[in-house]
Amino acid sequence: MPPTMSEKTAMDISPEQIELSLRTLRHSYQTLLEEFDRCREYAKLQLSQVELLLSVAAKNGKMHDLSTKTPLSKPLINGTAGQKTKGRRRERVQGLKFSKPYQSLTMHEAIAKILKDKGGAVDTDTIVYELYGQNLTPEQFKVAKDRVTKSLSKGKQEGKWYRLPDRAGVYTASLEY
Repeated sequence: MPPTMSEKTAMDISPEQIELSLRTLRHSYQTLLEEFDRCREYAKLQLSQVELLLSVAAKNGKMHDLSTKTPLSKPLINGTAGQKTKGRRRERVQGLKFSKPYQSLTMHEAIAKILKDKGGAVDTDTIVYELYGQNLTPEQFKVAKDRVTKSLSKGKQEGKWYRLPDRAGVYTASLEY
């Protein structure tokens, strides 16, 4: 009978097995993030529709008690009340700023430029370091990578670039690399 995982020592696991396990885990979490992003966007859309219906009903004199006792907030758009950012909100959290060549670009424009300039397959970490530089604290790197990963997923869904099917977190501007 083969030993169970708990009976194996770190010496029994090859670096290739560890890397494969980590890549699989990373892919699973990226898939979860993409699904949660879709659910979040759907919920935001539905919430704004409900708030619109409530405000129309309040203007028409219906639900008068509700409208006078409960102030209606503006629907959230990109995480800010009533303020559209269209992807141009700069990376202000924790002092994150794009590197000089990308400061005038949106996240999607910057990622597209990096993928085009690098040519071939580019992993998420490389894109993060290219966008924000090498001198990130671990927390800044985590925030930056989360933002880049979300943008990469959205851009992939919009057909702006492609994710390599056999390599999680690796993207290309063209499938012909």
